[in-house]
Amino acid sequence: MQDYDNVKLTFKHHMPLSNAESKTLDTLISIKSGSAYSIQKNSDLKHYSTVLRALKKLEKKGCVKAQTEMIGARGKKSYVPTHLGKLTQYISRDEKNQVFRLFTSSSHKFREMVDSDLKGIEKWTYDIAVGIIWNWNAHIHADSKLRTIDEIVEVQVEDEINEKLLSIQEESVEKIIELTKVKWIKKLAIKLVIDTTDWYKKQIEIYNKLQETLTTE
Repeated sequence: MQDYDNVKLTFKHHMPLSNAESKTLDTLISIKSGSAYSIQKNSDLKHYSTVLRALKKLEKKGCVKAQTEMIGARGKKSYVPTHLGKLTQYISRDEKNQVFRLFTSSSHKFREMVDSDLKGIEKWTYDIAVGIIWNWNAHIHADSKLRTIDEIVEVQVEDEINEKLLSIQEESVEKIIELTKVKWIKKLAIKLVIDTTDWYKKQIEIYNKLQETLTTE
């Protein structure tokens, strides 16, 4: 699992923002949505063109999204911050509580983990944050599916359970049982245990055939 320092380094490396981009994103998060003009008006950025350039770069990075409708007499675009944009700013400012609130408000699966008093929820928060940035990079560079936060939460939990199953020990069993306090995770764990059992049965069949071949004179 990730620790917070690794999360910060990951975002700093994969989502670097210029001063203008950071201020533009900060303002947009504050006003929730708006055009380049409204952002410039509500920030200390002096030039409209600076905000416009920053918005285009932020949109390319996945930090803001242009709304479909156009606003104003000249038909200027309106923008909203994405989850990735909010997350990038919260992590850069060490606003861990905001990261937590973002996930609880955006993912019912994460909220169920919190409500079930799951151990290590802070570490899960960091894993999900890193999962979001990796998913965005895969989407940009490999045309992978852009997942919702709910989907990323499930992928992180599934990876954790699979890792424990493939190196099963008493400690691993205890950790999986702890996770199954959450109803949706229990359903997932049952499926993964069945799938892993079936896989091992097939492996045993292969080993048995190999043993038979090697011991037959």
